[in-house]
Amino acid sequence: NAHNFPLELGAVEAPSTIG
Repeated sequence: NAHNFPLELGAVEAPSTIG
């Protein structure tokens, strides 16, 4: 994602950096 969206791998309150 390369964003700070808390919705990647259930990463609540975590900057998702996947893809």
